[in-house]
Amino acid sequence: LKEVDEDGSGLLEFKEFAAFVAKVKGGNPKFAAFAKLSNTLNATPVSLLEDQAKQRDFKVAFELVEEREETSMHPKFFVMEVHLTGTWHELDKKGQPSVY
Repeated sequence: LKEVDEDGSGLLEFKEFAAFVAKVKGGNPKFAAFAKLSNTLNATPVSLLEDQAKQRDFKVAFELVEEREETSMHPKFFVMEVHLTGTWHELDKKGQPSVY
């Protein structure tokens, strides 16, 4: 990130961040790992759920249910609950919407 941190502060100001995103999206080979990470995050089940919900005008909310501490066998992780709010429309045999 030193390449985009123009002032050497160790933090990316908006202008520096925008330059970073442009280099990642532009296919700069120095930033290929960040591009791969971005693509992976955009393909996670949570990301796909949010995308599908948005297409159907659903609202998505996440609630932290439980926080499980790290053990010698497992890393720390969080149990989340997802809430979808909206109206589901299904077409009947005649192609007319039914509201549930």
